[in-house]
Order: sequence, then C-alpha cells, then structure tokens
Amino acid sequence: MKNKSLSRILCGGCAIFCTVLVLISILMLIINSQNTENMFNIALSSFRILMLAIFSFVLSAANEFYRIRTIGEFARLAVHFILTLVGFSVCVYLPYSGEAASHGDGFPSENTLTIVLLFAVLYFIAYGIYRLIRALTKKSKEKKEEYTPVYKKASRK
Repeated sequence: MKNKSLSRILCGGCAIFCTVLVLISILMLIINSQNTENMFNIALSSFRILMLAIFSFVLSAANEFYRIRTIGEFARLAVHFILTLVGFSVCVYLPYSGEAASHGDGFPSENTLTIVLLFAVLYFIAYGIYRLIRALTKKSKEKKEEYTPVYKKASRK
C-alpha cells in the first residue's frame, strides 16, 4: 500500500513539475519574445527549479492525502488546502521575496496577506471546477449503467 502511494506521489509530482515548467517556459517566450538572451536565466534559475520541484512533490502528496476516503470531505479539503498553501509559501513565494530583498527591492511583507488571499481564491475556484467536473462525470456514469435484473425468470425447456 505504501509503495503504491509513494509511486503515485512521485509520478504525480513529476507530472506537475513538467507541466508547470512547460507553462512557465511558454509564458516567458510570450512575454519576452524580443529579448531572448537572458529570459530563462532570470525566470528559471536552478534554485527556482529546485523549489518548483519540491512544491510539485508537496502538491502531489497533498493530492494523495485527498484520495483517502476514510476521512471526511471537509477534513481532507482542509488538510489539502493547508499543505498546498504551506508548500506554495515556502517553495514559491518566500524564495522569490527573499531573492527580491537580496537585490535591494525590499521584502514585500505587506503583500503577503494579499498573495495568500489571492492563492486561496484561486485554490477554491480550481476546487469548484474540480467538483463540477466530478459531479458531471459521476452523473454521466450513472446514466450509462445498464439495469441488470436481480431476479431472472427461469428459462423453460
């Protein structure tokens, strides 16, 4: 059981990491289409890639926790949200803020609450979309199930 969970965490983390990395690369190509010399050095330093990988595995572990059906829905959602928020804060937001502070831009502590609230809003929008898709697929599966009679008439010979 643990090996299966660990395998799903590793595969999910790799999938999240690759998807986010490709999206960031495409976004950087769109934003900096004229200045291609330095754009990937700025956006994708080795430290940022490492932090993104760690966040991807934290998010994958949170997703694996959310799959546990023996715990109530609200508790699973709360733990998933907290793990995702802590992973985002520690691996994405704080390193970026610290990097900005080391370059003399100042540590934007006044924006921290705004970032957390924005993250929470985006999280619950994504969760709403997830629940909507899940409800629609569950409803379509119920419609497609054929009736199997419990009592069959005995065939006469």
